[in-house]
Amino acid sequence: MFGTLALADGEIVAWDGGTHGVAGHEVRVLPGGPARWVRRTGSFMPHGREGEGTFDLTPEERSRLSAWADAAWRLGDPARPWPARPKKGHAGPPPEPPRWVWVVAVRRGGEARAVEGDNWTGNPDELAALLDWLAKRVDALSEGGR
Repeated sequence: MFGTLALADGEIVAWDGGTHGVAGHEVRVLPGGPARWVRRTGSFMPHGREGEGTFDLTPEERSRLSAWADAAWRLGDPARPWPARPKKGHAGPPPEPPRWVWVVAVRRGGEARAVEGDNWTGNPDELAALLDWLAKRVDALSEGGR
């Protein structure tokens, strides 16, 4: 759903988006640097402000992002992906596009891993807090908050 993401070594990217009033949020974090955020409203029935910029992570946010990056790395393991691949003959999700999609990607050295989902798959418990933080933090930044 998100195409190809270019990632620097050590970078974590969290991105979500949707339709019917569901804004898109993106945070990119390089080790030791400021975070970059983007908020998009180009979906049906948009609400809120669009914007982009940088912000400094608090030490608590940096620690939490490090733990979330570790979780995304484990969940993005191609040998044991989340969610588990459908069994042969499984019908899969409905044919219409999902209303909300998300991805978390991490690069370490020469390897990049991503874990993604949508309103049909839900999200893994390990990343639920990240996806909640992503939307709330970016929404606040787009409204002029810190």
